[in-house]
Amino acid sequence: KRRGEISESVERYVSGVQKLKVTSEQVAALEESLKQKAVEVEQKKAKCEGMIPMLEAEKARASDEARHANAVATEAEKKQASVEAMKSSIEQDLAAAEPALAAAAAAL
Repeated sequence: KRRGEISESVERYVSGVQKLKVTSEQVAALEESLKQKAVEVEQKKAKCEGMIPMLEAEKARASDEARHANAVATEAEKKQASVEAMKSSIEQDLAAAEPALAAAAAAL
C-alpha cells in the first residue's frame, strides 16, 4: 500500500514537473514574442513621432490656404455686390432711355 502511495506521489510529482517545464517554455516563448513586439512598437512610435512635424506643417499650410480661400470668397462677394449695383444702375438708365429711343424711332 505504501509503495502504491509513493508511486502515485512520484507520478504526480513528475507530472507536475512536466507541466511546470511546459509552462516555463510557453512563458519563455511569450517573453520572446513580447520583446519582438516591443521593438516593433518602438519603431512604429518613432515613425509616428517623425510624422508629427510633417502633419503639423500640412495642417498649417491647409489653414493658410483656407484663410486665403476665405479672403478670395470675401473679395468675390464684394465684386458680386458691385456688379449687382452696376447692373441695377444700367437697367435704370436703360429704362429711362427706352422711351426717348422709342420716340426717336417713331419720329424717323
